[in-house]
Amino acid sequence: MSEGESYTESVLAVVAERGLEVVSLADLYEWVYKRREELGLIAASDLEAQTGTKSLRWKHRVRSALWHLRRTGRAVKIGRAKYRFLL
Repeated sequence: MSEGESYTESVLAVVAERGLEVVSLADLYEWVYKRREELGLIAASDLEAQTGTKSLRWKHRVRSALWHLRRTGRAVKIGRAKYRFLL
């Protein structure tokens, strides 16, 4: 894993910056990807940078971060692909 912020930290930063309380998974993928790209955490050699899309592995990392936030009580799944953040 590259140095810098974790995926959990990226998710929390996106939620805090945008003042979100409820967010869809698709929007969260996009915003976290843009944030990590702006921070230079997606290297040019990464599959995502080469194809311009997000791989299943990358999406799994975001979902794992959400799972961690749910386990620690900072997020609640409120639908098939919607999350409420309790920050």
